[in-house]
Amino acid sequence: MFTQNFTFFTAIRMFIMLRISFILYFLLGFSYLVAQQVNSRTDLCPPLTVPLVISGNYGDIRSTSFHFGIDYTTNGQRGLPVPTIDSGYIARIKVEPGGYGKAIYINHKNGITSVYAHLDSFSSSITRFVKEMQYKSQSFSVDLLIDSGKYPVKKCEIIGYSGNSGQSTGPHLHFELRKTKNQNTIQPFIFAFHSKDTIPPIIKKVLLYSPFNYLTNEPIKAIHKSCEKFAINYRNAKYFREYLSDDSVLEVPARFYLGISAWDYLVPGEKAMSFYVSRIKLDGKVIFELVFDEIPFTETSAVNGIIDYQRKFFQKENVYLQFLYPNFTITPVKKAINNGLIELDDSLVHFITVEAADVSGNQSMFGFKVRRQSITLEKSEKLSVSLKNAIVHAGKTHVVNKEGIKVIFSPNSLFMDCIVTVRKNTRSGLLPGFWVEVGHEAIPLKSPFMLEFPITNFPRQLWPKIRVVRINGDKYVSIGGEIETHHIRASSKTFGNFTIALDTIPPTVQFINLKENEKAKDYILIRMRDNLSGIKSWAGYIDGKWVLFEYDKKNDEIRYVFDEYCLPTGQKHELTVSVEDNCGNKTLKKMNFVY
Repeated sequence: MFTQNFTFFTAIRMFIMLRISFILYFLLGFSYLVAQQVNSRTDLCPPLTVPLVISGNYGDIRSTSFHFGIDYTTNGQRGLPVPTIDSGYIARIKVEPGGYGKAIYINHKNGITSVYAHLDSFSSSITRFVKEMQYKSQSFSVDLLIDSGKYPVKKCEIIGYSGNSGQSTGPHLHFELRKTKNQNTIQPFIFAFHSKDTIPPIIKKVLLYSPFNYLTNEPIKAIHKSCEKFAINYRNAKYFREYLSDDSVLEVPARFYLGISAWDYLVPGEKAMSFYVSRIKLDGKVIFELVFDEIPFTETSAVNGIIDYQRKFFQKENVYLQFLYPNFTITPVKKAINNGLIELDDSLVHFITVEAADVSGNQSMFGFKVRRQSITLEKSEKLSVSLKNAIVHAGKTHVVNKEGIKVIFSPNSLFMDCIVTVRKNTRSGLLPGFWVEVGHEAIPLKSPFMLEFPITNFPRQLWPKIRVVRINGDKYVSIGGEIETHHIRASSKTFGNFTIALDTIPPTVQFINLKENEKAKDYILIRMRDNLSGIKSWAGYIDGKWVLFEYDKKNDEIRYVFDEYCLPTGQKHELTVSVEDNCGNKTLKKMNFVY
């Protein structure tokens, strides 16, 4: 309910408070970034030799984690030169089928590590070293920690070429900055690399949540306060977006939390990205502050704790919670007085200020007036007996036993107490004849829970072939499984429907560009796929000798580019390819070719 009942003097007081907020915001708001002096250096070398265009920002919300760096687009091209931003030494080189693919880590003298990921290839000298290590270990995947004196690099030295390796959805360069001492990622935006940003963040709406005791599959009830009209001003070399609020007073519960739907643009109308700072003030006092200046990898899954997870799941909208769940902390949250809970203990008009800023200092602000409702509408949550029995308390080990099937929650599995229903449902055609419904995918998990299925009804020789699977429509997705006495255990990062399945089918191996007894091209391309448990290992041999097949996991392909280990002689050779899945099913395929 809104009311127009406030005095002229109250309006003046709120107006002055609004202006003071802007001044303090400018003076104090960016101390975090200034502390990272590397961001303001002007003598660094851009990590690409073409103009830098950002396609993914630091702190962006991804499906299961934060984005830990900046993505620079390469216009769909691979092979663009990647220079190091400063002198230092190569401390680590990692090659893996997923993750960052081919990546280089460089330590610099200022305690900063720069990371260059999803590379297509390394420079020639680095390639020789990496290949030597791969052949020595007979493994495509390597994680090489390198002594400080082995590979010094100069500023702007080309260390590799951009690509699409690893868990990448298209050609680009992923660039990171980290603290060398603990490998925590830090804000990697370097001002000298980019043209001036003149666009303040967008604040679409503010959500007011009443206090709640449990998380369920239903979105948390909220009052929406839309932000529509605004004016943009230019002050102190920064751009300010000031949302215009009418003089109405929003009547609210005595206790409530806030959430904001907000984002930033680097280029008008292009991809929306994460803002840098959000701040909530009550009558000019900061009560909550979120700053994307540093994110440890240990907080990867904590992303689910700072967004309205249910709204993300159902409405595909990122709403940033401006409060913390009980007993939950995360590095980007710098201040959370009373965990962000706003309490009004009088009937006066109070002023809420919502602020957002980008890394360049452009700022947006939305202010509105609130007053405690004369009659509180807060009600305690009344639960049925069945729902009371479904409560899982955060911070405690909790085991649900459904006819021999166990669902095990660790003290760290949940952000807060949740209502998690566990049901056993029969279905013909499934290996055990049933499936288990555990909670709902709309409930966020802080860390995985454990599932345990009995397997004594199956012949012992089949036990290694059993996997715990998630049921996605008519598909099964393996989440693994370890045999422990007479059970199989697996962990899941999301709630859903689960059962066990049998994998006795070996992987398929298909030669894409090679035919029996014909001349080979410059490379051999093979597609390998598995129906359930996934590829565990693969190896290729030419005339009995191991050769380096690189694995592109997202495309189910392995590729061998002819090198010094198989020189062109015009002679016939024998290729042997061996592939094994995670249930021990193996495929061995051979082919003769000329090269």
